[in-house]
Formats: sequence, C-alpha cells, structure tokens
Amino acid sequence: MVGSIGRLYCGRYDSVPGGELTFGYRHIKQRHTRDFALKSQWISRNWRDLAGWTINWTLRDPDVAGDPTPRRFCYQRKFYLYYGDTLVAKMRTYVYLGKTGMRIMTAFPGSGVGGKGKCKAEIINRGGTVRYDTGR
Repeated sequence: MVGSIGRLYCGRYDSVPGGELTFGYRHIKQRHTRDFALKSQWISRNWRDLAGWTINWTLRDPDVAGDPTPRRFCYQRKFYLYYGDTLVAKMRTYVYLGKTGMRIMTAFPGSGVGGKGKCKAEIINRGGTVRYDTGR
C-alpha cells in the first residue's frame, strides 16, 4: 500500500443515516481547515497548500502505515516546517484511507513529532525528513 495512489474525492459533509460517514475533501474542509491553517500560518501558506503537500508525502513515504481497523488504513508522517532557514514548527500528518485503500477518508495534522502518534500500526520508516521550505 505504501506509495500507492490515494484519491481525494469531494465526499460528504454529513453522514447518511445507516450508511456512509463523512469523508473526502468536504469533510477535511469542514472539520480540519482550522487545524491545517494554524500550522500553515507559520510558513505563509494557505491551509490547502499545506494539507495537499503533507497528504501527498504522507501517502508517498509514511513513517507508519497499517490497517488498525477492518475498515481503515492509517498513515502518518513527521514534518518540519521552515520559513527560510528557520525551523518554525513541527507536526505530524495523519491520513486515513477507506477499506479499499484508495479513497482518502480524512487527513489532519497533529502537534509535535514525539511519541508514536495515533496510528497503531507498523513503523516502516525511521529516517529521513521532508522539509517544507518557503524559499525565503
């Protein structure tokens, strides 16, 4: 599954009674815009830039990946955000895919990079960091 292509569909704002839960871009926009915005302000970007970039790298090269529940795959990765040459923030991004391993259900940032994080899965990458550099 690592390096596979996740698809971010428009998704739903609201759950369907007895059916699908919220998912996709609409869910991320409704529930996690503020989370990404708080991080992106440090590097003078909008929340969508940071969300898209970290989702891409989290799926492409995760620190941790696995299937902690029968209906979800969990990926997480640490990020160090720089403004010019100055480290301004550390974060971890979590991405959950649906049971087929293709549809992005949700993604959100977490604080810091210590500890194991939320994914209860196999640690597959101990090295390497990805730097979001503003070029300033």
